[in-house]
Amino acid sequence: MSDAEHQRLHASKTPVNFGALTTALDHVIAAIQARDATASALAARVAALESRRTMSFENAYDPGRQYRAGDCVQRAGGLFVALAATSEQPGSSAQWRRVGQAK
Repeated sequence: MSDAEHQRLHASKTPVNFGALTTALDHVIAAIQARDATASALAARVAALESRRTMSFENAYDPGRQYRAGDCVQRAGGLFVALAATSEQPGSSAQWRRVGQAK
């Protein structure tokens, strides 16, 4: 702002309604806080999604092995993915889901 503009504004002696100004600032602050909360929640969701383990092909099912969620194995002509950590046999446990079948 130039000196002339500053002097003109100061000389106008326009009354300022500080109550309205405070109310407007309160609304702006609330909107910024809401936006920040939403951004934080989204950042947490993205971090959780990015930290998830992806599927991993582990070849033929090995009965003596512990599998993690996302491990894929072949057994009895099918392809199975572990839904949770398990040592149970694919095809006979709810811990596995068949996702493919050999032709």
